[in-house]
Amino acid sequence: MRRSSCFPIAAMVLVGLLLIVVIGTVAWMRYMGSKADRQIAALRAAGQPVSLADLKEEPVPDEENAAYVLEQARDELDGVMKAIYATEEAESKAAEEALFAREEAGEEIPEEEYEDDEEVSEGVMKTVRAMLAAHPDVLPQLAKAANCPKYWVEDYTDCVATAGMNPRWEMSRGAARLLGIYSNACLLADGKRDEALENCVTALKLSRHFSHEPTMIGYLIAIACRGIAIESANRTLQSGPVSGDVRKALEEELGKHDTFKMYRHALVTERAAVLDSTDDLCEQYGWGGFLVRREIPAILDMFEESLDRVDRIAEGKDPGEESEPSGMFASLLGPCMGAGEDAARRDEALLRSLRILLALLDRPDPNAPAPDDLTKLGLPREATLDPFTGKPLVVKKVDGGWLIYTVGPDLQDDGGSFDDGKDFGLAPPPKALKNRQTR
Repeated sequence: MRRSSCFPIAAMVLVGLLLIVVIGTVAWMRYMGSKADRQIAALRAAGQPVSLADLKEEPVPDEENAAYVLEQARDELDGVMKAIYATEEAESKAAEEALFAREEAGEEIPEEEYEDDEEVSEGVMKTVRAMLAAHPDVLPQLAKAANCPKYWVEDYTDCVATAGMNPRWEMSRGAARLLGIYSNACLLADGKRDEALENCVTALKLSRHFSHEPTMIGYLIAIACRGIAIESANRTLQSGPVSGDVRKALEEELGKHDTFKMYRHALVTERAAVLDSTDDLCEQYGWGGFLVRREIPAILDMFEESLDRVDRIAEGKDPGEESEPSGMFASLLGPCMGAGEDAARRDEALLRSLRILLALLDRPDPNAPAPDDLTKLGLPREATLDPFTGKPLVVKKVDGGWLIYTVGPDLQDDGGSFDDGKDFGLAPPPKALKNRQTR
């Protein structure tokens, strides 16, 4: 009798414990949901977007809107780039087949022949020239877009990650590559350095427009486009003399680029996109949306920390160690935040490196050794510092040119080792490029 009477008591205790767990869990989830509501309300009260729909701005006239002007060039630009890519692909396939045939014949092939040649080949340049002759309005249309005062898009909701590759992002990459790589290769081969540098200024202006695109993906594409323009400007400047007027135009354009403001915009709009995505998930899972909503406070806390960190970096302060994200979603997003921050610092280092190069070449003797104090080049102190260390960027005279770089996130100077990504910056163009221009 004693054993049987204990069973219902134990069952009641177990049921009671389960009820306590369930009630506690529901209460905690409701608390987290209400905390998320409070955080979102605070953002909205501060004028911050909590949805991509909040990014709508007042329309601008078509002739003043870079996005509209670019859209008018889409078909021609796509046609030009498809022809260029087809030529590259055909050449790459032919080179692979030739290597395979030599391997089959028992020939020992040097390791460097397996590496991709980053230079634009004569065959590709022939295609570029032919396509630009067939589509003479493409480059002027890109220049027209670059000189527009505004970049306006009616609806940015196509920028969520689930929407796939945004067609504007594809077009921005094509424009940057045409201006900074393919067209410039032809101009430099013809010794037209002023025109090549003008192309770089146009590409930089476009990248500044592209930075208005929201989300981290939009930001990364914008800085990739800017990186193409900066590297092309570096090659142009280090390949021979360029007129003072064009160098001045480049310096003025570089002064308009605020990397960390761009990155802040990316974080704010990425936060809005993430909130859109969590709303969609909550609707999709019905009552199970509580499980999604409870993650929002940790996500918003992580974004707030990232925004605080970028403000400190912009002020030249040490942001300190990143906190370990809490919550499943925040933990998944955390590595993306760290990668984005590193990308912003590398991008800023590249921008500062080009400003230093311009200042070095603008001296009466551009080949004179770099001063120990880079501010003696006429640059503000912050424009000479490595965004990773707060110390001056490394500047070396090598192979008849300038090597300027950041030591990167590992904080170690690896001697300008760009191939393995340890250091990052600008180097003299390959000798083959210089030799091509002297013919």
